Amino acid sequence: MNTADFKTLKNEQKTAQWLLANGISTAQFEKTDIWLLQAQKTAFYLLKHKIELLSEAQKDALMDFYYCANHSQKRSSITKRQTYEVMNLGKKLKRAEFKANRHTKKARRKIKAKRQAPK
Repeated sequence: MNTADFKTLKNEQKTAQWLLANGISTAQFEKTDIWLLQAQKTAFYLLKHKIELLSEAQKDALMDFYYCANHSQKRSSITKRQTYEVMNLGKKLKRAEFKANRHTKKARRKIKAKRQAPK
C-alpha cells in the first residue's frame, strides 16, 4: 500500500466518522439528495443538542422526519416542503439563541466597563 492509498483510506474513514456523528450513514450519503441530507443533519442536531428548546409537537415532527430519512423505503415519501420546514425550524432556533447570547454579551460588557471605570 503506497502513501496515496493510505491517505485516501484515512480521509474516507474521517469522512465516515463525521457523517455518523451528524446522523448520516455512508451508504445513504451516496444515494440521497443534498437537500434531504441537509435537513436530516439539522433534525439530528436539534434532537441531540437543542431538544430542550423544542415544543412537544416540534419534537414529534422532527423524530418522525428523522425516522423516515433513515429508512430507505420511507425516504421517498419525504417532500421538499418537509425538509424546508425542518431547516427553517433550525434557523429559527439559531436566531433565537444568537439574540439571547447577544444580550448577555452586552450586559457582560457593561458590567466589565463599570468595574474598569475610574472612580
